[in-house]
Amino acid sequence: MRTQYMFNPIDFGFEWSGDWYVFDYERASKAALAARSKRAKELKARGCKVGLYTLKNQLITKGGIGSNHPEISQIVNVYVLLA
Repeated sequence: MRTQYMFNPIDFGFEWSGDWYVFDYERASKAALAARSKRAKELKARGCKVGLYTLKNQLITKGGIGSNHPEISQIVNVYVLLA
């Protein structure tokens, strides 16, 4: 059985700032891609077969009802590692 790892730029740079948010897509995307590359290198060193993919234009939503934050939607590329 293979394991799938997802590296979402939202997890690498989205922050709530008061009633709004801060998100630098370019910086977060580079950080997510670097994290995927680092993990791929670690797995390859252990002899795992690794596949790298990109899921383009994924709609990611943060906040919304019950979160005390407005609903924010971002379209991002999510980086995938299959090992």
